[in-house]
Amino acid sequence: LNSMVEDGNLSPLYFLKWVWNTLEQEPLENLAVSMLASFSQYFSSSLSGETEKALAPQVREVALESLGSKTIGYDLKDQWFYLLLRSTLEMKDSAIFEMAVENQNIAGLELDLEKQWSVARLLAALHHPQAEKDARILMDRDGSDRGEKRFFEIAISLSTDKISCFEELIQNKDRSTDSAKSGMRAFFHRLQESENRPILNSYFDRMLEVHK
Repeated sequence: LNSMVEDGNLSPLYFLKWVWNTLEQEPLENLAVSMLASFSQYFSSSLSGETEKALAPQVREVALESLGSKTIGYDLKDQWFYLLLRSTLEMKDSAIFEMAVENQNIAGLELDLEKQWSVARLLAALHHPQAEKDARILMDRDGSDRGEKRFFEIAISLSTDKISCFEELIQNKDRSTDSAKSGMRAFFHRLQESENRPILNSYFDRMLEVHK
């Protein structure tokens, strides 16, 4: 079915509903992990905005319930965690994440640094007031080059003046290429599509300046 969706022969919505119904009956966890990964991919990339918003509450409810389950393994919970992230589309639905970084835990799932950064990036994309605090906590915990790049990405997401951020990124010759690329990712977050749209043409026009 995956290939049928990719070839345009099957509706992504039909595929998602099929996976959703089949997951409840799938006894093999490794197969369930693969199915849920496919579900997550198409949920966040192939649905119209209205359809995604309509499905999101049900997806979040089941994801939270599954994270608290004692009968499924870590790999499957890992997929449910990322689906919970991807189905959180608005500030009003983000309360579950507000203490996740400080507690390094959400719904009973222990969060490694990568997951904690993922939470901070989501909150930043939603302009949540907790995001900057979380990013600073994670900078101290991480202490690596990765942490610096993630912090920079979050700072751009939180900015309300994206054009100034973009120009600073282009003109700052002291910034490393890896850091610049990380910052550029912030301009392509799907939850900030409307506020980043004015930058896209300029980005493609000046791509060589960023990636040279």
